[in-house]
Amino acid sequence: MNNYFIHIDGSEKGPFSFEDLKALNINRNTMVWYNGLDNWVKAEQVEELKPLFEMMPPKLVTPPPFPGTQVTENVAPPIYTNMPLPQNQHVRSQNNMKYWPIGFILLLLTGFGVWYFTQKQDTPLTQISTNEPPVTAKATEKKQKQYRKVKKDELEGAYILNSNGNKVNVRQSPDMNAPVLYQLNKGEEVVYLNEKTDFRTNVIVKSIERENYWYKVQPMENADVIGWVHGDFLNFPGNFPR
Repeated sequence: MNNYFIHIDGSEKGPFSFEDLKALNINRNTMVWYNGLDNWVKAEQVEELKPLFEMMPPKLVTPPPFPGTQVTENVAPPIYTNMPLPQNQHVRSQNNMKYWPIGFILLLLTGFGVWYFTQKQDTPLTQISTNEPPVTAKATEKKQKQYRKVKKDELEGAYILNSNGNKVNVRQSPDMNAPVLYQLNKGEEVVYLNEKTDFRTNVIVKSIERENYWYKVQPMENADVIGWVHGDFLNFPGNFPR
């Protein structure tokens, strides 16, 4: 008698004798192979095995394995290729389909990140931020106001004086040691604000000590500065009340 290989429970088993197959309770559609067959066949097609299936109903047919496999008695049978895909593998494939939108979104975000980084790398040096504070609308307005000139038609009869020296200091208070708020160029005009000190202070001008009052003024070139200038550094009009 032949020794048989069978395909059962998703794998090939054997070899088995006829008596062994009786104990295994194979059915007529169990695929079998023995040395001498070109392909797997149903057990009911083997004459020697027909007695096993006299009372058994037929079952589904399964296709043979890859043709052309040469088998000897001591060689394993060809692989049975009609094994169904396990149920959990079907579920896993279906679950994997749920995640493709997430992967697509991650790919888009990665591409945007690379583009953004490239743009940052190509930023000209003139656009790189420094330690200077950002220029705001308020700062721009203040700077424009700082250099706003006083209009003469708005002075309402105020006296106009001018500096008789270069880099004449406009100080915060009538004191030679007071903080400097502004420096007048030679000939630069200031508005006298009708206020002077009731005392005189000595200063040295060109190695000559001089004494004079302090006058509260506002530079014509800078309407935001109000300070004090020593009288020896100012030229007064002829009608100025001394």
